[in-house]
Amino acid sequence: MARFQKEFAQVTMVSGKDVWLTPEATSGCGSCQTKQACGTGLLSQLLERESMTLRLPNSLGAKLGDRVVIGVPQSGLLVASILTYMVPILTLIITATMTTSFQWSEPLVILCSVVGLTLGWFLARWVAHRLKATASMSIQLLAIAEPNIKLQIE
Repeated sequence: MARFQKEFAQVTMVSGKDVWLTPEATSGCGSCQTKQACGTGLLSQLLERESMTLRLPNSLGAKLGDRVVIGVPQSGLLVASILTYMVPILTLIITATMTTSFQWSEPLVILCSVVGLTLGWFLARWVAHRLKATASMSIQLLAIAEPNIKLQIE
């Protein structure tokens, strides 16, 4: 049986047998009391993204405005982490190693490494986009959350 990371989401639309959810931001970066003095918190404000929207079957009868608990498979989180961090770094390392073995000048090796990092980032985004439909199908609606409830780590 798959293990799930539990997260909160807000029901933003109900359409037939489906609900549209916006996950709540639970990242430690930018959400604590010291976010104004923290470099990571300031960076998260600078790079603020548009909110993600999920469409799931409304198996619980959730209504517009409800706060729900969703389950994200931990295996999916592992794949997302590998895509986000490892693919760009590996392309940087491979590019740097290849250009160094050609005995090119150092500025050219650095330039090619940056190009390799950028290509790795685009590759990761492309693969993530192709996996997005599969990932959203494995996310499950687990419960309608009671007011003022907090999730605990199991």
